[in-house]
Amino acid sequence: MVAPATYFVVYSSAFKHIQMKRIFLFLTGLMLTTTTWASHVIGGNFQVNQTAPNTFQVELRVYRDCINGSPAATITPSGATPVRVYDKVTNLQVMTFDMTNPTITPVTLGDECYTPTGICVEEYYFITTVVLANNPNGYYFAWDICCRNMIIDNLNQPDIQGSTFYIALPDPAISGGNSTPDFGPYPSDGYFCVDAVKLIDPNVTDADGDSLVYSLVEPYTDNTGSMPWTTVNWLAPYNLGNICGGTPVMSINSQTGIITVAPNALGTYVFAVRVEEYRNGVKIGETIRDVQYSALNCVFDDLPSIYLPDTVDIQVLSSGCFDIVVQDPDVTDTVSIILSSNTFGDGAVLTLPEPYQFSPDTLYYFNYTDSTTGLPDSILLPAPQFIAGSWVAQGAVGLRYCWPTQCEDLLVPGFELDVQAYSLGCSGDTNSIHRIVNINVIPPSGIEEIVPNVFSPNGDNVNDFFKIEGTPNPCWDALTVQIYNRWGQLVYESSEVEFKWDGTNKNGKELPEGTYYVILTGVFGDKDVTSQYPLTLFREKK
Repeated sequence: MVAPATYFVVYSSAFKHIQMKRIFLFLTGLMLTTTTWASHVIGGNFQVNQTAPNTFQVELRVYRDCINGSPAATITPSGATPVRVYDKVTNLQVMTFDMTNPTITPVTLGDECYTPTGICVEEYYFITTVVLANNPNGYYFAWDICCRNMIIDNLNQPDIQGSTFYIALPDPAISGGNSTPDFGPYPSDGYFCVDAVKLIDPNVTDADGDSLVYSLVEPYTDNTGSMPWTTVNWLAPYNLGNICGGTPVMSINSQTGIITVAPNALGTYVFAVRVEEYRNGVKIGETIRDVQYSALNCVFDDLPSIYLPDTVDIQVLSSGCFDIVVQDPDVTDTVSIILSSNTFGDGAVLTLPEPYQFSPDTLYYFNYTDSTTGLPDSILLPAPQFIAGSWVAQGAVGLRYCWPTQCEDLLVPGFELDVQAYSLGCSGDTNSIHRIVNINVIPPSGIEEIVPNVFSPNGDNVNDFFKIEGTPNPCWDALTVQIYNRWGQLVYESSEVEFKWDGTNKNGKELPEGTYYVILTGVFGDKDVTSQYPLTLFREKK
């Protein structure tokens, strides 16, 4: 911890009265084993769970830098700097409480694609229980600590700017009670990558299923009183609209909370995420996580290649199979793919071709078109494993997609196969590749040909049946045939498009030679058929 005299040497006289106050608090804190001046704190947030009508479990997560600032100092929101509770409308302080005996956990950053170096983060997790009276105005909690790291690049004199952690919650008497949104622990991807677009998911959950709205907000500096509070002093050109530079500038999706960021310079940057909580369209609370991330020169694994065309045509009433091949340039990498499609609920399946080799290992041939040469190619691969919703194999993944389409599929447009491929353990668009394949169901095309008016059902396999020549459309055709003898008696009738009459009556008895009369009504080969004509039956000997 920095000695009090240091503050008078480093800072201008304009801050002396502030420093005197903080030095007094610092000395008081020593007597109470409490740290209120801790330049190793790099973020934190509250989370509150209602466990009984007026009883609340309060969690506070505080993150510390194990390397920079004052890593030997301790963090204890008690004594001279307890957690303060205010009426949300009047801003009157209603109580304070201490939080002690934290659980301290080191944070592991990175994944199999990239492990950052030079960063050390510890999580201090405090938990306690408080009792709050019913209050239609609701409450908010606050705890402040000074100061931030000197290494921060987007704040002006960060080592004299602190942090205030804040959460607002509704009346304890709210119907069904309430637990506030939960950011959870410090994320493993808690860093930025210079000149690389990175998507960061805050992974906020809400136990009550309330609607959540996300935004980036001005972080608070240390504030000992009630709201309104002082926000941080940005260092130009940084501000809320340009938190860490780069293109695109940092932004957040208000519905999903996904942060998009791509800083263009190495550094350490402070930002704050607010989550507002709505129930039945009414805002009931909010919580803010204040945190600093470092922008690093991340070195990622090479992206795999997805060998699939943009569009695949499948003939209706066919098996509709094609191969999916995903290959990594590094054959030692573990490749994982996630497949989704609106055809899977309509009978489409993922399978394997017939095995090409059984010993010493079972291998399969998968066919694809090389995206570089445009030429057909094939690859011999083992069957992938299905692990936690994804297909996994070393070096490359091969699967066969098959969809036995039905006529009804012609009526529903917009079928797709979505393929997300990455090296196992990698996450985010900087480390993965994505492909959407459009699937078109092709309708059949029928052909009507001339119907013969002579046939000889004598068993010589030549013109033994009376039928319509041509190719029907199995999805749309519908036909009725009636055949009468010369006395007007119905001797044969069928509603099958591909009917075949062998010259027998309804009882299977052979009918005599002679002239019969045919009536055809309906659709065959996509064409309307309405015909009446004579038909001659011969029984020539074989």
